[in-house]
Amino acid sequence: MTAVIGDLIPSADSFQVDAGFKMHAAQAAIRRYCGWHVAPSVTRTIRVDGHGGDSLLLPSKHVTALSSLKLDGVEHVQDARYSEAGSLVLVNGATFPDLPGSVEATITDGWDLEDVPEVQMILLDIASRVMQVPGTVSAQSTNGSSVTYRSGSDGGVPNVAHAAALPLDVGGEAVTSALDYLGGGTSFNMSGATKWRRLRAKKVMDRYSGELTGEDWDHPNVLEFNGSLSSSSSMRTPDALREETTSTAYLTSTDPSLDIMPGDRIRAMPDDGRCWEVSGYPSRDQNAFTSWRPTIEIPLEEYRG
Repeated sequence: MTAVIGDLIPSADSFQVDAGFKMHAAQAAIRRYCGWHVAPSVTRTIRVDGHGGDSLLLPSKHVTALSSLKLDGVEHVQDARYSEAGSLVLVNGATFPDLPGSVEATITDGWDLEDVPEVQMILLDIASRVMQVPGTVSAQSTNGSSVTYRSGSDGGVPNVAHAAALPLDVGGEAVTSALDYLGGGTSFNMSGATKWRRLRAKKVMDRYSGELTGEDWDHPNVLEFNGSLSSSSSMRTPDALREETTSTAYLTSTDPSLDIMPGDRIRAMPDDGRCWEVSGYPSRDQNAFTSWRPTIEIPLEEYRG
């Protein structure tokens, strides 16, 4: 049996593009683009996937309280430490399950409305623009119903994404777009970013010298973050005894404060079988005119063979 999927607009005759609809559409576009609700401050329970290790990145950029943390149904809030930016770290030897939907956290997050007037201004600006940009549909017939949408200021269906991408001036500072201004907790957003894990070996006692110079890669410190990988080259080096392939790449993230060092290892989430090594110091370039520092660029190498 084939399921019948309903229309996004069930009845064209009763559909009204009024001020309330425009505000709701602009708000939804902002929240969907940023990946979290931004404001107001609320207490909510969320369920996310566990990927093992002792750290996890929550889908929020302004966490003010963590009241419960259940791992596979067992309370572990006493073993958790969190940051305002949404990083969650387990202590006392606890680790996250490597199971989908196994982490349930009750958090208080989001800014108070009085603290983010610029967000409200952006929302109002997008809503006011949507009737000033071209609509995306002039005529449509669906399931026997026919409807014609006018464009622009004539009352057409608003192109919210287009309106939100127009240049906007916030507090005297020009930003690329309203949604980039709010995205990811910084003033820059990469919608195509994926999840990654930074692995750093724990220092262990060297049995010969008695000093903390040994490395434990079986139980590394883990940091989760979002980024976009761009491969640059791959070279195969055969010889009489073995064949080795060296690949290089750059991983870009919108969080310049990431704790990444040469020698760290980077793996994709979920694991794709590749293990990258940080081959040099990450670059955190800053604009000389505006002091804007949008990204961190991490040089990577992978050796196989």
